[in-house]
Amino acid sequence: MKKQSKAARVAVLVKLLLDAPLELVSLGALAARLGVAKSSISEDVSAIRQGFEAQGLGKLETVTGVCGGVRYVPYRTRQYADDLVASLCRRLKEPARRVSPGYLYLDDILHEPSFLAALGEVIAARFAVEGINAVVTVEARGIPLAMAVARYLNKQLVIARRELVYTHGGVAVPATRQESFIADGPLLSVSYVSGSQRNMQSMSLPRRILPEKARVLVVDDFLRAGGTLRALTALLHEFQATVVGAVVLVETARPLEKLTSGYLSVVRLDEVLGEFIVAPGNI
Repeated sequence: MKKQSKAARVAVLVKLLLDAPLELVSLGALAARLGVAKSSISEDVSAIRQGFEAQGLGKLETVTGVCGGVRYVPYRTRQYADDLVASLCRRLKEPARRVSPGYLYLDDILHEPSFLAALGEVIAARFAVEGINAVVTVEARGIPLAMAVARYLNKQLVIARRELVYTHGGVAVPATRQESFIADGPLLSVSYVSGSQRNMQSMSLPRRILPEKARVLVVDDFLRAGGTLRALTALLHEFQATVVGAVVLVETARPLEKLTSGYLSVVRLDEVLGEFIVAPGNI
């Protein structure tokens, strides 16, 4: 391989590290790939670390020893996070977003790659040192944000299926789902009453989807009464999983009494005299 300049090596290293968050990359492997000595790679890594920390763009951790290396850890400054949440609040205050009492139009935000990437990085940074094994969400609107968080944690995305449940002769019967060509195998399910819609629903996950005693982060788009989050937590406990944290994009101030607690929200939505009040959440 033709020897590259220091600037070219740094560019390659930045790309490789950002593509594998929290993954330990061998300095020896990097040196062999770029055709330079490990000492040169160490100098490059030091320069990247200084640049990242000076600009609040992330952290580089170095592990010494035979099996050592370097890894990129997502990190953003408090000011960056505050500015991002403030910009979201301004967007949610737009009058045209009101679609019905207590509801705002969110689909464009939930499918905006640049915003999701920025918010996903902020959320991932909050839990980067928690040893997360998987990011869990419920279909379907929470999937894009959960995927963004999983991307920066470099962990598996797990999606719980949700169905309406109809009663037949006093017995709860899940609605039929079109058969998939991909077999899920045995499922674990939980039935619950939706706190917002007040109807019976069912939530399920394949038994083999999570490793034993996994540490998981729950991410969802909207929380009103908290029934869905409570049911998902109960389902995860059946896997003997530890729910390290739960984050929702929007929580409503009402009802005051939630069916769950301990979650973080990006923004908090209230309605007073027909007017929406949007404020930063507790994240």
